Amino acid sequence: MAKNEYASKWKDPRWQKKRLEIMERDGFSCRICGDASSTLAVHHFGYDDGKDPWDYEQCMLITICQFCHEVEHAERPEYEDLLLHTLRKAGFSAHDVFSIAEGFAFLGEFEDKNILSTAIGWAIKDPAFLSAVVGKYMKNFNYKKK
Repeated sequence: MAKNEYASKWKDPRWQKKRLEIMERDGFSCRICGDASSTLAVHHFGYDDGKDPWDYEQCMLITICQFCHEVEHAERPEYEDLLLHTLRKAGFSAHDVFSIAEGFAFLGEFEDKNILSTAIGWAIKDPAFLSAVVGKYMKNFNYKKK
């Protein structure tokens, strides 16, 4: 889908409703810097082919100010490359990285980002421990891989 065609969907009432829900959830302020006086945007953490802007789970959306939104788009690829480089340099195997990603994907389904922050700490200290904890949660919640 062309970028302009996708952008036209931002005028759709379904997106406007979802956007308002996210901004209300976030207290009409930037979740990165706390700014509540600048122009705000609802940012998607990622996009899936064929999904409309309003079809994403709330945990995939965040309210951020225009400045942080621009930084997010401009800097994120560089920071992601730095993260991968750091993981490789620290000796994380492909399996470790997969375990971390799988854990974050599972824990990211929860609205409470404190759980995800804790998982980041676990992953840095011991990716195998994170994998084991996530496995336990998956069993307890009858989580099924897609």
